[in-house]
Amino acid sequence: RRDFVANVSHELRTPLTAIRMAAESLHMGAMRDDRMRAKFLNNIQGEADRLTRLVNELLTVANLMGRPILHMSNFDLQTLAEQVEGTLEHHAKLANVQLIVNCPDDVPVVEADRDRLQQVLINLVDNAIKFTPASGAVTLDISSQAGGKEILCKVIDSGIGIPPIDLPRIFERFYRVDKARSRVTGGVGLGLSIVKDIIEAHHGRIVVTSEVNKGTTFNINLPVKQPTPE
Repeated sequence: RRDFVANVSHELRTPLTAIRMAAESLHMGAMRDDRMRAKFLNNIQGEADRLTRLVNELLTVANLMGRPILHMSNFDLQTLAEQVEGTLEHHAKLANVQLIVNCPDDVPVVEADRDRLQQVLINLVDNAIKFTPASGAVTLDISSQAGGKEILCKVIDSGIGIPPIDLPRIFERFYRVDKARSRVTGGVGLGLSIVKDIIEAHHGRIVVTSEVNKGTTFNINLPVKQPTPE
């Protein structure tokens, strides 16, 4: 808990300092220079957006700690896959990355928290696009496993990969493979820990394999039906 509070304090301090310095620069005369004014206002907006993302992620973490409250329903994954594709296809086009979504008709209806599962898939696919160079590809593949008792969701990219030394720690809160790279993309090291918490709350499991400069694959196994509470 002490480490968690220290990390939160550090992550909040960084964008707050940037906002304060930009505001001071505007107050000291940069406001009169059109180019400088636009630069510092963009900095303020960017750091405010970063703060918003961080606070939203912290609220999600707080909600998931202990026993997460899941709102279960039965739904088809084809529609969910189409919504994930629709949400991220513009991002993929801007990055010149091919986004491929496969979800055949024989995938069964699943019992899960739809919003949480959508959050997981968007997080993983969005990360894959961010860390895949132009002309690369990101694939979301959903299939039926274990005789229709499980769902396998795979997010595969041809991106920069994760070094072997970092793989065991990528699901830790606030852990970032490359801090400088995360600053550029706005990551604070909470996304994958949230993904893992959500999957485990669904009695599922998530495994990652990766090779530097060749790509990364996240495999998520979920039961089609949630076990009956004792």
